[in-house]
Amino acid sequence: MSQTTSTLTAYGATYIAAETERFRCPSISGISSSNNVTVFTAQASAPTPHFTLESSFGIRGDTAGGFAVSLSEFPIGLLDIYMRCNSSPTDRYVTSCPERYRIVESCDKSEDMIGAECVKLYEGTHKLVISAEVPDDKTCFTEELDRTPYGSAVADIALACDAFSPIDIAAAYRGDAPTELCCSKDQKTTLDFCLKPCGCRKLVAKIVPKEEAIAQNKINKKLKIAVFSNVFGHKKSFEKLVESIRSHGVDVVVSLGDLTSDGKKSEYTWFRNRFDKSFVYRDGQDAGNAACTTDDAGNICCRSVGDRLLATLCNAVFAKTPFIVGLGSHEVREDLTAYNSIFGVSNTSTVIGNVEIIVLDTADASINAPTKEWLSGILSNVKSQTCEIPKRADGSPWPTLAECRTQMADSYAAGDAISCRACIGEEAYCIVPDAERSEPSVGPENCICVPITSKICRSNQTCRMTDDSHGTCVCTRNEDCGIGATCVDGACKPPLRLVMTYTPPFDKYGTRNNAFTSKSQAVSLMSLLAKAGVAAIFSGKSADYGQFSMAGIPIYITGGGGASMEAFSKYGNHWLKVEIDNAYGNPTRDDINVSVVEF
Repeated sequence: MSQTTSTLTAYGATYIAAETERFRCPSISGISSSNNVTVFTAQASAPTPHFTLESSFGIRGDTAGGFAVSLSEFPIGLLDIYMRCNSSPTDRYVTSCPERYRIVESCDKSEDMIGAECVKLYEGTHKLVISAEVPDDKTCFTEELDRTPYGSAVADIALACDAFSPIDIAAAYRGDAPTELCCSKDQKTTLDFCLKPCGCRKLVAKIVPKEEAIAQNKINKKLKIAVFSNVFGHKKSFEKLVESIRSHGVDVVVSLGDLTSDGKKSEYTWFRNRFDKSFVYRDGQDAGNAACTTDDAGNICCRSVGDRLLATLCNAVFAKTPFIVGLGSHEVREDLTAYNSIFGVSNTSTVIGNVEIIVLDTADASINAPTKEWLSGILSNVKSQTCEIPKRADGSPWPTLAECRTQMADSYAAGDAISCRACIGEEAYCIVPDAERSEPSVGPENCICVPITSKICRSNQTCRMTDDSHGTCVCTRNEDCGIGATCVDGACKPPLRLVMTYTPPFDKYGTRNNAFTSKSQAVSLMSLLAKAGVAAIFSGKSADYGQFSMAGIPIYITGGGGASMEAFSKYGNHWLKVEIDNAYGNPTRDDINVSVVEF
């Protein structure tokens, strides 16, 4: 979705609509609620979705128009939940307590709830953060004419334009109030937050685990994924499959394809609803709390207001297990409008911790050019680079632009623009500082002035000198390496990647036509996956279980989701339990364990 020269993209969320309106940005975001913003409405399809906002050169974060994200079906139990005592209902429930507020045990019992106070209702294991990235285009590093300090009235979120390490972003929970303790099943509670464009810099807003939650084992470091294929619309088999999967406490469920018999909307709707019945818990219906039940009229009703954590909001999803559904040959018998409206797009990337689940559309026993181009972009890693920065005459480090302002205080008034050229006496780049020198609160001056003759690092990396003027580009924070990747000893390590595809590139049995129709396409795909270091491939289509390796990649075949098995198969109906140890650390292929679960 785009606004003038800015584009907002969602990952792990299904796009619904976009329109420009007078949107009430959460008042704790620092963006005026009177601004016209482009509202991006989406539905979460992954537990930790992320969003990128890219803009043309010349747009400043303190003056540009805004964007809002309104995300439904997001599991609010991941994030902190505060209740603001003096707020209107639209801003009452938020992810963080404003700094000017004080946290109290409970709000004033008076009707108006007077006071700059808030109550912490729930402590989540994740947080919503934002950081900036500079693209490879050198133009983004050249001297900009408007590098002026932010004024006191500038929105807090504008600081994100200069936050190369992640900073927290404020959001609010919003929705409709119950009517006589009941909510229509169609009513949604959303997580709302606002963003500002940042010129040539790209903003990345994402939901990440809290470090302390990982350290305190509040997050299970073992990721469990259920993988199956070939249900063929068998509802009774799916009932058994769902209950079997639920009993194993998995974190993500993936259908590789052929969930339905012929891809009709009625089938998609039934499978979606049946899955949600076992894996989605709403406020008041969460595990262990049956205070809110569905009545005959299709409403979700509670015995009292106190049964809901968010008392004035309807149907907030407290916890849910993602259901990622790929396309099979049975689904493509119909137009994909119904599939897209219920399950989203057919090529998806879901990042959980440091594991990436990539689902490819190979329902036609091939991989088309747009899909391969998309996959190549997803698999692209931050490449190793060298750099050259001349040594400063006095041997001191090249200054940040903020340090230049201090050094040249006698020459510039507080609000005047300042340039690297004036500071170092020659044409210059203003490059990304390393993690130790980064300070987003200084605003647009959070960059380092170096001569324009320098060979600079890209992708937010830092030049670590090996002699007087030559060096190697290194990462100093995980954000330098992309979503799901980690910075290890100055080098970027991509996430552990699992590729899920309905049709396997090659047929294990050799004669059953259960592979790509084009061998050249299959070879090309395997070469791409091998070069990217993909850890494992999971495929369906064949009504059997099998495991083999190709190009050094383990390939697992599973087709026992509910349909009849091949006559020669040693297995009955089954699904694969994929367990990954150390999923929030630096997982490797050795951390993957795959087992067959029959049901």
